[in-house]
Amino acid sequence: MSWHNVTQWLTQRSTNQRMILLLCLLLSSLALLRHSHITDAMPLSRATALPQEYMKTVELTIFDAQGDIKNALSADYWAYSPDTEHSILHKPKLVVYKPNDTVWEIVAQRAKVTQPNIGAIQSIALSQNVVLQSTQRKTTNQEGKVTVETQSLDYQPEKQYAETAQFVKMTKPALTITGIGLRAFLDNNWVELLHDVKTYYTSH
Repeated sequence: MSWHNVTQWLTQRSTNQRMILLLCLLLSSLALLRHSHITDAMPLSRATALPQEYMKTVELTIFDAQGDIKNALSADYWAYSPDTEHSILHKPKLVVYKPNDTVWEIVAQRAKVTQPNIGAIQSIALSQNVVLQSTQRKTTNQEGKVTVETQSLDYQPEKQYAETAQFVKMTKPALTITGIGLRAFLDNNWVELLHDVKTYYTSH
């Protein structure tokens, strides 16, 4: 229908009919406008569910009051969400440096970090092929080396304390210990298994 025909059709209608038609057009326009606002807002709501920040191949280093390295946490991928106050890490590696030159390393496939903001870490829940290991930095003598393997480990950086309720395998030179549950006091270089502990002696 051409615009001329539309105009002619409108002139043939009564005043009330034209008012009703205009009201219908107005309501239709408002409905379309409202739908447009909802559609535009949807990507924004989806965006808020995404991490606020994410980084690849990142390392966070914490120094003590003397300027020496205290902790270093690295990961292949680090995504932080302020809504949940958590970060998800892929292939995390935590290194704890002790004053006596002992170094504790914890590696895993995944980790969930509890942090009220991007610069603070309260706890780290590591999972999948977790390995906790101690070495000495300034010596090749590794007689005191300890390696712990488990499937999950919760670590509290401020207390330098780790624990798990999972099956644990701990190896030392010429010694293998298995058990259920573990507590590790890295501040004192002390690791203990809790239940069903079994010890196996091996030759060098």
